[in-house]
Amino acid sequence: METDAYAFYSASNLETLILSSSMKEISYYCFNPNKALKDVYFRSPTPPACGPLMDGSGQFSNDLVVHVPEESLEAYRNAPQWSFFAPYFQGYMVDDLPPFDSDGNVVTLQKATEGQGIDLVLMGDAFIQDQIEDGTYGSVMRKMLNAFFSVEPYQSYRNYFNVYQVDVVSERKGYGGRGQKLGTWFGEGTKVGGNDATCLSYARKAVGNDRMDNVLVLVAMDTTAYAGTCYMTHSSAYQGDWGEGPSVAYFPLGKTDEILAQLVHHEAGGHGFAKLADEYGYESQGAVTQEKINETHSLESYGWWKNVDFTSDPAKVKWSYFLKDDRYRNEGLGVYEGGLTYWTGVWRPTRNSIMLDNTGGFNAPSREAIWYRLHKLAYGKNWQYNYEDFVAYDAVNRKKSGSAPSLVPQELLPPLAEPVVIHKSWKELLNDK
Repeated sequence: METDAYAFYSASNLETLILSSSMKEISYYCFNPNKALKDVYFRSPTPPACGPLMDGSGQFSNDLVVHVPEESLEAYRNAPQWSFFAPYFQGYMVDDLPPFDSDGNVVTLQKATEGQGIDLVLMGDAFIQDQIEDGTYGSVMRKMLNAFFSVEPYQSYRNYFNVYQVDVVSERKGYGGRGQKLGTWFGEGTKVGGNDATCLSYARKAVGNDRMDNVLVLVAMDTTAYAGTCYMTHSSAYQGDWGEGPSVAYFPLGKTDEILAQLVHHEAGGHGFAKLADEYGYESQGAVTQEKINETHSLESYGWWKNVDFTSDPAKVKWSYFLKDDRYRNEGLGVYEGGLTYWTGVWRPTRNSIMLDNTGGFNAPSREAIWYRLHKLAYGKNWQYNYEDFVAYDAVNRKKSGSAPSLVPQELLPPLAEPVVIHKSWKELLNDK
């Protein structure tokens, strides 16, 4: 593993730092400057590679000790890239090392270079400390990160996002018993969940109180099962038509990286971020209920559920302007019955999409919903939407129209559980006054 270039930069309260035995490289400025730092423990017997270090004068406490394995003391002292730290090195025996527990440690994987920054926090459950030390946990986090940004519009707007990894250490690996730190569980069918308050409290370690209102949390469950559920908060405290409110998306790793990517796209990119509805329906569900219609309408004015409607009239459906736009004639857009898990009485924009069987891409109305929300979060509530600006961006997707194959046959991918709307704010969930 290697550290992010600025993983501990200016961490002014950090006094002790224990680095994994699998550490291969430490990036430039990793823990400079920090006068509070008293003890740094290297567990690797081989000195990690290092980018050019600044001279470091005046950046560290005079009490700093850099502890390295006793048998590797000379190797560290003689490593050119660590010459500045040679006077700080001190050997230690393995048995003298303090217990290593990285639970709650935050790693910045990416910082936004455009706008105000949109926050994604990645974490996992049923992973143990050994998996964090050997790089397994970090590898899963990066797979989630890359999966999230592998589909449009996220791919084109990746630089709008801050992405953080929070280490979560469970008592035991996997799901052979209790001990999952985030309380994740498996329900009926493809439904999963966890302790939302605990997940949000870990997310707060990364983003702080001031940015919790719109944080998106992705939770990877360390098992190859196929499932996924997103829990989406909403309360009267949230205003505006851009879907304010944090979400927590839970999903196992799946059997392949492709399946993991599909779960990330549907649960996190579709439900969690864009507040999109499911576009599939069960024949056994029959016609949509009035209760479901009322529940859906209650959230539409806040920017939710832009990809389903309760009318089949092409002139009145939410995406009617796409149907009239000749530039979208090859998109397969129309008014197709079925959605919100119901077989009749609900209509969706396309026969298939990520929000139906998790394959292909997001359809045009869904891409617009994503594009709209990410601009509102990046530039603030005063940002003004312009349809032609969206269409100009969306040319990259229209060129691909109809060409994106399904990664896995639909019959192998049962529909995922519908999202759960929690009518509370994150402060109410955390009992934070």
